[in-house]
This record gives sequence, C-alpha cells and structure tokens, in this order.
Amino acid sequence: EYPEWFGYLNRQGEVLLPLKGGKWKGCFHVPRGLFQCWKVLEELRETNEIIHP
Repeated sequence: EYPEWFGYLNRQGEVLLPLKGGKWKGCFHVPRGLFQCWKVLEELRETNEIIHP
C-alpha cells in the first residue's frame, strides 16, 4: 500500500516481516540518503555552471 523497501527478507527474497523499517531507518538512513542526494545535486549544478557559464 505504501511504497518502500521491506526490511526483512529470507534468502529467496520473500518477506519475513511486513515491517518496512525500524527506528534506524526513519531517523538515520532516510535523512542520510536525502542528504547524499542533495550533495550530488549540488555538485552537478556546480559542474554545469563551470561548463555552461
């Protein structure tokens, strides 16, 4: 219903627990991933400004 990765799968890729995250995913991994995307986008913008002033 809500798109996101399941956190717990068996070796065949079947869902073991229907949980989509825990205390670390919401408070650490998701914000960290967004921060990394932000930094990559900044670098791309700066590179584009150098190439196309």
